[in-house]
Amino acid sequence: MSFNRTECCATAYGDDEFCRSVLYPRGFKDGSFDPAQFLEIQTSSENPDVSVMSISSAFLLKGTGAIHAYGCLTAERANARIAERSGTSPDSAKRRRYLGYYTFTRRMALGLGTALHDVGVECRPEDHGDHAHFQLELYKKDVESASKRDYRNDKVDIRNALDLLLSGPHRHVCECDEDERGVLEEVDLPSRPVPRE
Repeated sequence: MSFNRTECCATAYGDDEFCRSVLYPRGFKDGSFDPAQFLEIQTSSENPDVSVMSISSAFLLKGTGAIHAYGCLTAERANARIAERSGTSPDSAKRRRYLGYYTFTRRMALGLGTALHDVGVECRPEDHGDHAHFQLELYKKDVESASKRDYRNDKVDIRNALDLLLSGPHRHVCECDEDERGVLEEVDLPSRPVPRE
């Protein structure tokens, strides 16, 4: 199927939902769910004034089943990257397992902008043809009076505000993880109510 980036980007409207996948044990600290790690916003490798977090488009994936399939594939690709770097398949402590996802809308994300950062949701298809891959992006504003610490703290505040807007979890166990279903279903994922605007 051919992919048109312009068409992809044009589909991100205000109330479109976006998903953040839970790739256990990423996003956990000492065995417990850690919103700070789950919603980690990293400095872009292409631009130090932009910080990013990978998400996917619920609109483009069209349905819970497709979103879960996307999450399972994301975990599979993460494990392949770990194996490529280390030269061996990841052990149980490092292997990613997709456990489901949380959602928020584009409108909610854009409302997180501050005096120090603008916030956007952008279509960022990946090399392997992943047309549903988007990024939450923070764009650093040039504020002369702001220190590096101010910018760093502002990013933390935006992340914490996003955590309060999440809805979920929408849980799932991938077919490749069926032998661990009992253990994975016991992993505590905090409930987030559907936000009221």
